[in-house]
Amino acid sequence: VKCPTCGYYCTLPWEHSGEHDTRHGNMRRTYFVSDEDVFTLGSRKYAPAESGVAEMCNMYCHRAGRGHTHVKLCAAYSSGQSGQCCNVSAMPGRRHSARQYKPNPEIPKDEF
Repeated sequence: VKCPTCGYYCTLPWEHSGEHDTRHGNMRRTYFVSDEDVFTLGSRKYAPAESGVAEMCNMYCHRAGRGHTHVKLCAAYSSGQSGQCCNVSAMPGRRHSARQYKPNPEIPKDEF
């Protein structure tokens, strides 16, 4: 299994039980979203649509703290049902967002 943020693979034996583990790398498969034009995390400032390549995924999540949000396109929107956005998602830990995340604030998003 590959980390969706950095693309590194799990280092545990094939078909292991429990959580996956890896040595994480730069967030090269990620870009930032925010409902603000600029946001600050620690000493760094980011803008919506900026690449996450300057951050290592495990360190970014550690600095963001427990309870930080990961954002993806709304499940209903992604499946072509844009007129039927979900109020509650069938996926555990996923909820439809009322925030308008930039870039593309007109596109509905879900939060994890």
